[in-house]
Amino acid sequence: MKILTQVRAEKCELCGRVMIPKAPSGIYANYFEDTQEEQAKRKKLQFISDIKVDGKYICQDCADKGKADFLCVMCKERKQSDKKEISFGDPKEYLCTDCYETVPAKDWDLKVDEMENLHRWDYE
Repeated sequence: MKILTQVRAEKCELCGRVMIPKAPSGIYANYFEDTQEEQAKRKKLQFISDIKVDGKYICQDCADKGKADFLCVMCKERKQSDKKEISFGDPKEYLCTDCYETVPAKDWDLKVDEMENLHRWDYE
């Protein structure tokens, strides 16, 4: 017996693999022995993570390996995800650890205040 299921699929921004959403109850029929993870693995599919790079989601595997990078709004440089110092808003914007360590405190505080004001109403 074959069962066809339509699922939204996207390509990962970083690795190019096909990603599918991970549904709470599973996108596959519940009466199968295999779990959603086992079926996706067999078909070489990745799950979509909640991490975005340049506004597009990346796969859970890339997210777990820390491959996501971001653009620091202060120095305008791309940094690895482990260099995030603080984030603002939705979609998120970041300030990096390098800027936190090297930029004068007055300039840092001005940028933080600017970002907080800019994203004040994002979650309303």
